[in-house]
Amino acid sequence: MQKIKLILLLAATFMISQSTTCTPKCEGKHLTFLIQNNSAQTVAYRHFSTDSVYKTNGSPAPNMILLPNESTELAMAHKCLEDVAKDMVAPDYFFFFDYDTVKAIGWQAISGTNRGLLKRVTIDSAYIYDSSFTITYP
Repeated sequence: MQKIKLILLLAATFMISQSTTCTPKCEGKHLTFLIQNNSAQTVAYRHFSTDSVYKTNGSPAPNMILLPNESTELAMAHKCLEDVAKDMVAPDYFFFFDYDTVKAIGWQAISGTNRGLLKRVTIDSAYIYDSSFTITYP
């Protein structure tokens, strides 16, 4: 009997934890930014939330690349962007880097220096609304 109670408790705990990590319903709101490369060159991009200089913790950086005239979507948090803007106390930063530089020297050499940086965007609450939820290069 105790085993059945324990199994039921674990199952209930698992279901509750899964229900709180779902994608939020952003009816009438925005969940993602549109990231758009309006140039003729391939760029690498990163979102970083504590400093205007990109730093890596040594982990391999994900392959976040935009080909010329390509776009993709990116969520900043597990909530609607309008709610992110309302709760924001410090800005986040978004970086576009020269992809050839990234290939040549790697993210470890770029970390802390911003070598190869093409554009840095400060994402604050005003930017979230004024940008029409789009981050573009150039």
